[in-house]
Amino acid sequence: MTLDSKLRWKAHVKKKEELKIKFRKVYWLMGKKSTLSIYNKLLLYKQVPKPIWTYGIQLWGCTKESNIQHIQRYQNKVLRNIFNAPWYFRNCDLHRDLQIYTVIQTISKNLRIIGGTKAKIEDHPWMVSFLNASNHHNCGGSLINEDTVISAAHCFEDDEIKYAVVGVSNLKHNKIFIPLKKKAKLHEKYDPRSYNVEYDIAIVKVGSPKNNTI
Repeated sequence: MTLDSKLRWKAHVKKKEELKIKFRKVYWLMGKKSTLSIYNKLLLYKQVPKPIWTYGIQLWGCTKESNIQHIQRYQNKVLRNIFNAPWYFRNCDLHRDLQIYTVIQTISKNLRIIGGTKAKIEDHPWMVSFLNASNHHNCGGSLINEDTVISAAHCFEDDEIKYAVVGVSNLKHNKIFIPLKKKAKLHEKYDPRSYNVEYDIAIVKVGSPKNNTI
């Protein structure tokens, strides 16, 4: 990690120029003329360049958008080489077809609170935790009435989330889990291919608590 005095992360992002050097070393395997399948090229991308630029993303993900776009432009270039994309093929379509998150999407899925203090549920009774089928926390949300929760649209792009937990601040304790009434409704302008997170909103209807705990 490269720190600057004001923690703007510009120096750290600039240091990611190392990505270009790493990519040159494996270009013969990942480039346009490589005989490898797209699947194997993507596997190489996920093992070599991607871990370099995602390292520490929980910290530097708060940098300004121009720094984030510096990394995004590099990722676009690499993916276009892997796919041998023609000039008219849009980057957002490329990410969608290759099932690769944009930098903004990667940041939103990895940001975590570092440090902080314990919060009592009595002080924040609207807090909701969404769990997957394995009873692991996937995303958070906020109650806006007795059966409606507002959350992030990217949390519901697939069907991983199965239950909601309300009224506890420690998920290790016994808790009542509440099934979702129906599929989450995503904002009509939400586009997972876009860098804009303004419409990353979902409305979720939850049912009544079941008579068992997890």
